[in-house]
Amino acid sequence: MPEILTTEMHNAAVKKDNEALDDSGKPASIEGLWLAMLAAAPAAPKPSAFQSAGGALPDGMSARQGAVLALVRQGKSNKCIARELEIAESTVKCHVAVVMRKLGARNRTEVVVKAASQGYA
Repeated sequence: MPEILTTEMHNAAVKKDNEALDDSGKPASIEGLWLAMLAAAPAAPKPSAFQSAGGALPDGMSARQGAVLALVRQGKSNKCIARELEIAESTVKCHVAVVMRKLGARNRTEVVVKAASQGYA
């Protein structure tokens, strides 16, 4: 899964890298190097929009698919969804296809209508 490196993440990683190095540019300690690597690790995944709102997920739908469904219902494009959830656009397309199949919808408009009619607010 490709990671999106933000400027803030990059700057934090560079700062930690610099702190982990001594004056000669070599790792000051194993602990310093380990801390620098941890600082550069990606953030934990965001909770599903359904879970955040306290809503129930449709039967057999994963938390990630629920998050995608919530963003589709907001009218967001696959590209916007991918950026917000920090996943690849092709992964979003797969999640949208699964959501459509599980709701019995043929397009994104039907996804929104069927999700609302089935009580997935």
